[in-house]
Amino acid sequence: VSGRRMDALAKRLKKMARDIQCIWVGESRFGGQIRQYYYGEDEAAIKMMIAAGRRGWLDNQVELFLDVDWSLYFERILPSASQRQGMENEKIYAQIAAKGDRKDVVRRINHYLAFATEGARNRFLASARQAGFALGEPFFASEAELPYGAYVHKRGPLDLAEITRDSTALIACAEPVEGEYLYWDCALVRK
Repeated sequence: VSGRRMDALAKRLKKMARDIQCIWVGESRFGGQIRQYYYGEDEAAIKMMIAAGRRGWLDNQVELFLDVDWSLYFERILPSASQRQGMENEKIYAQIAAKGDRKDVVRRINHYLAFATEGARNRFLASARQAGFALGEPFFASEAELPYGAYVHKRGPLDLAEITRDSTALIACAEPVEGEYLYWDCALVRK
């Protein structure tokens, strides 16, 4: 199925979903296939939407699932913390690049995280050190929901893939102690 035809059908289904008060929650595409996910309460209207979708494809398979607790959404569609941070990394990287940064220059890349307790932060710091990060000075923000802060860093050029690998590794170190990755920053090195 051509990309244009796929786009047209996806757009038509999204409009129909809005008309019957369905919530569009995501889509994935691969090859000539498209998977769209909607949640709604009017089963008859959803079945009409599915029938319209079937008319739009020569060779399609449309399935209807009852998912009252939204488990499919939370297990397959909602991006993980690492995926969300990867998207945020792209935005930050683009902003820095737009300011004329020399990406090849080695500098310190700082990563900031937060934890509910001092013990959780300390366990994270031990894991981060084992993962190859240098430790910065811990901090405390009494007004924050997770008041025990930590920052860790590595030296390297401004490389999006490496920053995303590092943020993913840090999230993996923080999640077992219910920590949260906040953001990263670095010095701007102008051309």
